[in-house]
Amino acid sequence: MDELARLALLLVFVGLGLKCLRSANGEARRRAVNVFLGYTLVASGFVAVTQRDAWPFTTYTLAAFRARADRPVCLDEFWGVDAAGREWRVDPYTWSPVFDSTLQTWFDYYFASLPEDRKRTALGFLLSRAEAGRGQLAAGRPIGYDRRLGPALSAPYWWLVRRSTEVTPTPYVGLRVYRVCRVPERLRRDPASRTRTLLSEYRER
Repeated sequence: MDELARLALLLVFVGLGLKCLRSANGEARRRAVNVFLGYTLVASGFVAVTQRDAWPFTTYTLAAFRARADRPVCLDEFWGVDAAGREWRVDPYTWSPVFDSTLQTWFDYYFASLPEDRKRTALGFLLSRAEAGRGQLAAGRPIGYDRRLGPALSAPYWWLVRRSTEVTPTPYVGLRVYRVCRVPERLRRDPASRTRTLLSEYRER
């Protein structure tokens, strides 16, 4: 879909929305709202069938399955390792402008298929980014989105993850990636309930 077609979809969407706002109450307003909703459904269906994004209509899947409290929720976690062997959770803002969820998706889908030399290259790059973020946080300076207007005024990323701003004062010498799984209904009884599996480890030579 070229840019002119995307622009046309957006302009019609905005135009119909403005017509809803300007229409008088009663039958005229109902007709305008019905046309707006109909257009939104048709445009969304077209984007879904063609699998080509045209903002504000998107193919992005918001929900892939029905949530269940007894089903494990698994996420990848990235941990820096200092010279003493202690682990420190890498703050999610370290990977900015890529975010934690995007990095996890890439790791889950592509990392295992890489040749060993490219795996080391990728992990070495992630370690360098983790160390750069650690150095900034250790010096009391903001990282990621916080760099723009400071922690108080910067808008957070849309996925509100827990920050990990406490870091070691000494450099990272290694990186570990874990798959951490939790079952929501078990967490109610035991907040520490989880399984933690080491997926990959990298250390500087």
